Amino acid sequence: MINDGEIRQVHLVVFVHGLWGNPNHLKYLVNLFTHFHGDKLHLLNAKCNVSDYTYDGVDVCGKRLVGEIKEELKSIKEMNIKITKFSIIGYSLGGLVSRYAIGLLYSQGFFKYIEPIVCIRREDNTKWIKFVNWTSSNLLSKTGEQLQYIDKFEGDEPLLYVISKPDTVYYKALESFKYRKIYANARRDNSVPFWTAAITDVNPFDKYNELNIVTNEKCVDIIESISLLANPEENYLIHKSTMKLVPYYALIFISLPVLVPIGSTILLSTLPTHLFKSKRRIQQEKMREEGEEHKEREIYRDELIEEINTIVTNVEENVFETAMNLKNFVDSSALDISTREENSSLSSEEQCPPDHKHGTQIRLSNFTTSPLFPKLAISKAQHDSFLNLNKLQLDKVVVCMDHALNSHASIIVRGSFYNEGKELLKLYVEEIFQP
Repeated sequence: MINDGEIRQVHLVVFVHGLWGNPNHLKYLVNLFTHFHGDKLHLLNAKCNVSDYTYDGVDVCGKRLVGEIKEELKSIKEMNIKITKFSIIGYSLGGLVSRYAIGLLYSQGFFKYIEPIVCIRREDNTKWIKFVNWTSSNLLSKTGEQLQYIDKFEGDEPLLYVISKPDTVYYKALESFKYRKIYANARRDNSVPFWTAAITDVNPFDKYNELNIVTNEKCVDIIESISLLANPEENYLIHKSTMKLVPYYALIFISLPVLVPIGSTILLSTLPTHLFKSKRRIQQEKMREEGEEHKEREIYRDELIEEINTIVTNVEENVFETAMNLKNFVDSSALDISTREENSSLSSEEQCPPDHKHGTQIRLSNFTTSPLFPKLAISKAQHDSFLNLNKLQLDKVVVCMDHALNSHASIIVRGSFYNEGKELLKLYVEEIFQP
């Protein structure tokens, strides 16, 4: 029992949403932490980069996040609370923002006791994603350029490559953390493909229908290991999880003639405005750093403007996700392997006979060295970034939610339509996280 006036030592956990995001996206996860560890933690669901503020660049968003964390620490001091541990959970783009922010904090001598969790994600190289990449680099301002490795952060080097270099404070900060965990969706992630989330230059799940999968005993959505099937063509059946999604996608098909014109109008009318505002904020930030701007600077927007922007952003996001969900359904629903549910109940020995040429179980840590999966065509900067980050011995968890419309949203239960990740989050918060 803590007496009046006694300083209480707690663990600060910071939550950072992704692109186009807002704190509500992480509300379910935050509530889980409160339920299971509320008395041991102080939770900060960051709100400094809401909506189109995420367009301003990983570095600018990271600086804002550091400012919000420091403001939170000031208010904590007045509550007789001392932070002895620090963790940060970044969702999607929030993982990159978190990495930049902890680098700044590290350079300022901020850390003493650290237990971080950092999620890191980016884009793919399919024809569809090339279109998305073009859109992001042209319409998402500085952030879009950084996600494509086409920005110049230091000299001619892109930001994401720079913060992965071992001699930088960003790398050293990540290295100093006691726990470094990444959750990567294997399939049905309409925003971030597996290989970027898992920081690897191979994607074995391109051959999903040829894989035999062993899942976690406590959570079937977690993949422990994989192996290639001997005769995958014999297992091409419509998966039960796909059948469950058919009614939802039928509704999407019916709604498209209405959703597409509305969504296109909203996107075309709001994105240029967001882009202009983002460029202006970036310029103001540069002027402020050079001492040419007056000290008064808006940190948080007016509540009414924030509410309006959040509503507009949610509409944009939902329309975009609907199109991505439809594309995902067309790609994966026709031929889906049914043996996953059957094989998950078998032992590793039953699934992988030792004399089978492709039967050896391959864990995630060995994907990059297995000759069974070809290397992806990525840039040298991306390759070097991955190489550096993988030296940190990151704890990677592969998640496969076949029953989800969009696993990118479901992995954090981002809303009532994306609740398939509840079992996964409960397992992490209740049993894996160290308060």
